[in-house]
Formats: sequence, structure tokens, C-alpha cells
Amino acid sequence: MPPAKVPRPEFHFTEADILFDEHEVIAVNKPPGLPSQATRDPSRPHVGSCLEAYFRSRREAVPPLILVHRLDKETSGVILLARGNERATWLARQFRGREVRKCYHALCHGLPAADDFEVRSYLSEIDRKTGLVRTVRSGGQLAVTQFHVLRRAPETDLSLIACEPHTGRSHQIRVHLAEAGFPIVGDKFYGGPPTRPLPADLAALAAAHHMLHACEIAFTPAPGQPVVTVKASYPPKFAELVRRVFASTHLAGLPS
Repeated sequence: MPPAKVPRPEFHFTEADILFDEHEVIAVNKPPGLPSQATRDPSRPHVGSCLEAYFRSRREAVPPLILVHRLDKETSGVILLARGNERATWLARQFRGREVRKCYHALCHGLPAADDFEVRSYLSEIDRKTGLVRTVRSGGQLAVTQFHVLRRAPETDLSLIACEPHTGRSHQIRVHLAEAGFPIVGDKFYGGPPTRPLPADLAALAAAHHMLHACEIAFTPAPGQPVVTVKASYPPKFAELVRRVFASTHLAGLPS
């Protein structure tokens, strides 16, 4: 008997998920598990289709939505779309010029000795057979990420790390953290077995998705406008893991 199919999760954006909607730019808080763009399965929801459904549910006209950048399927957090080609081109130019500042939070195995460190390497394209990115000595693209340790929990050997990528390579943060010895909790591709297994209750939460969240992005929405900073709160299981792991520490300043 073939194995039973796992039901596909339903995704519905609410008003709280719309973080910014001005100057023909929309920022939404993407949940983990939702693809950024359409896949080979036309019935599979993605950010654009879910946002279109949101506008239809409010009886609003559905604008021509153009995805400006991507997040990995299991990565949650703020993602930008443009209402038309002109604004998409404006935003894409900022991404290419590295004028957009992005900050991610990652819950990682291991305890970095230094509060701040940087990883730079040359990364390959995504391998079509394995789906993996790897560091290469030649033929890759330069990837640079700055890291800052926000919290450490020695009792579980976990750290919460802020990640600021200065380049935008596929899987960049995940690869850099794994190569530095601090793989992201729940990362099925780059995580590997942890040096210290998690307690059962934490392991159950960690199995849901990898714990990488795009918590903040700063960009200029339109010509002549000031820089806008958009922040996204943690998804539920990420927030619960952080609360449990760092229960004895002060959590002020972290996304709720």
C-alpha cells in the first residue's frame, strides 16, 4: 500500500501579514513552507497567489504583482513585491547595487566564541541533482555575510544569531553558518546531526522547518522617498523555540 500523502498546509494572508503597502510596493511576512514563487505544480500556492487571494477576499482589485526577491521555502519573514514593472525595476536596481539592507535571525547549534564574525567564500549555483550549494575554489560567486550573536544558551548548545548578508547568493546564510560550525536548527540540507541532541520537546518544534527568519529589510520604495525599514515578527514555532531556549534571559528587542 502506498504511503498516505501528507496534507498540504493551507496558507492565507491576513491584514497582519501585510507589513507595507505604499508607493506600489508590498511587503508581506511569508510563513515557512510557502514557496516564494510558482512551482512546477500549478495547484501549489505561493506568495503571489496567496496575496492575490487576499485582495480578492477583500473585494479589492488584484494588482499585477511582481516578486522582487526570493526566500527559501522554509525561510520565513519579510519579502517584497511590486505593483507593476516600473516599481519592480526600481527595486531590483537597489538589490543589484547592494543598497538594500537585510537582517535575518537564525537559531543555530553551537556557541560562537566571538560576538561578531564574518564569513566570505565563493559559492556554486544550486546543483540541479542535489539541490545543494557548496563553496568552490574557482567558478563561484563571492558571498559575504556578517554575523552577530544575540543570545547564547550553553545548556542546550544553541545560539540566536543575527545575519546580515552583503551579497544575495542562493542558500548563502545557511551554507556560511554550516561551514562556520553553527548549522541552523532544523536545516535538512546543511544542518547535519547536532553535537548535542535537543530535548524531545524542542526537537519536535525544530522538526517543523529550519529556523531562519528574514526579520528586517530597509529599502527606498520610490524615487524621492526616504529609506523605509520593514520588520517581520517570528512565525509561531520559531517564536516558541526562542522563548523556551532563552527563557532565563531577557528577550526585549527580539521580534515577537
